[in-house]
Amino acid sequence: MKKIVALLIGSVLTTSIFAQIDVTCFIQNASFDEDLTFQNDGSTKEIVSTTISLSDRSWAYIAVDSTLYARPKSTSSQNRPDGRKFEAVNGFIGRVNGWKLITNKIFPNCEWVYFGTLPYDLESQAIPIADDGYTYLEVPTKPNSNSSDDNIGALYLHSGWGGRAVYKQTVKLPNATYRLEYWAININPSGTNGRNLSKVVCDGVEYVDQKNFSAQSWTKHSIEFESTGDVDIEIGFESVGGAGSNPNVFIDGVKLFADNLKKCATPTISYNNGKLNFGCDTEGVEFVPSISLASSQHSNQIELFSVYRFSVYAKKEGYLDSDVASVNIDLNKLKGDMNNDGNISIADVAALVNVILGGSASTLYYSVGTDAVTANNYTTANNAQNVSSLSAIPSTLLTVTTPGVYYILLPDQFEPEVGGVVYYNVTKLNVNIPSYSVYRTASLSSGVQIKRVNVGTSGSQIDYE
Repeated sequence: MKKIVALLIGSVLTTSIFAQIDVTCFIQNASFDEDLTFQNDGSTKEIVSTTISLSDRSWAYIAVDSTLYARPKSTSSQNRPDGRKFEAVNGFIGRVNGWKLITNKIFPNCEWVYFGTLPYDLESQAIPIADDGYTYLEVPTKPNSNSSDDNIGALYLHSGWGGRAVYKQTVKLPNATYRLEYWAININPSGTNGRNLSKVVCDGVEYVDQKNFSAQSWTKHSIEFESTGDVDIEIGFESVGGAGSNPNVFIDGVKLFADNLKKCATPTISYNNGKLNFGCDTEGVEFVPSISLASSQHSNQIELFSVYRFSVYAKKEGYLDSDVASVNIDLNKLKGDMNNDGNISIADVAALVNVILGGSASTLYYSVGTDAVTANNYTTANNAQNVSSLSAIPSTLLTVTTPGVYYILLPDQFEPEVGGVVYYNVTKLNVNIPSYSVYRTASLSSGVQIKRVNVGTSGSQIDYE
């Protein structure tokens, strides 16, 4: 009854109009490019056991992840027709990252079944699969739908006499309508038998792939289904009769598409008061931040003063994760001589603090001279005789090219006599500075001249006019 329900629902879904949103990201290793059973030269995964005998002709080579290879025995009593010892790889069962393997072969038996992942650039004589000296494992060309260099490998399924394998993955999906797609090809012209075991199972309902694996060109398979939570995705094959009458199947290009699924808005990143702040137009999201180097480094050392990328994405139950938002912060700017004048001075400290606040080293700078202290801009009624002595003291001319929030540091060594006035040609400074050499926040806008009045050893204050 369950199978009938599945087929009826499947027939209804195939008539729907599908607004495609690619959500293949829910499937781990969907392209079968990771964790290949063989490399292009025929080499295997790391082997940890070679002592279990499967038959007169084969050892079970067991890899660290329990992938199995039937390797020929040099001591076999059997020979090839030309008198040479057997050389063929007489079967393999590959474990694949992200996918659970279900097979009717009892571990570690792997003779006469060929299940695993192969690279598209497999060398022509890398894996002998017969003892005749000229039959080797072959791979097809990549499907046109994904012929890029990023497409490295495919899942391979072949056996005889009832050999069966299913690669299964359980994924948690938000409630929506989905379509699973994959591509398959059979490179054995005589292989017309066998059963396609591929299906999707959700809440006990099975959505079955109705196509077989006999097509000798890349053919798209699709399964449409409704998800209400955990979903089992299964790609599998079972042979019927001898190996020669069953297809040599390659599976590639697994994709998942969704309809009526909302996606979190891309977060925004802003800086305020020493912190990065995240925002999102989708309410109730959880932010997932990360920090990495903006450019890859391959040496055994990492420069701490580098460009770092701060990234964040938003997620929410029942929603697709947002796109990733990123901002780069260049810590190369956090060096001693910020203005490259050959000296480390108060100007460098002010520029350094400004970089930490999110600005640039060139936004705020100091230049030294006596321009700011002249009789024309000296207006205090007290101690007018101090003008000449003030002129001999290096004043600090602060120039701001971009309004913003900055830190200002007053130098200890710059102390006019009691009652003296020093003008700062900046914009607006809205805080009091009770003592020298302390950091205070300054909000700078345009058009206001600032003066500092020394009131004695108790400290200094900033007035503005």
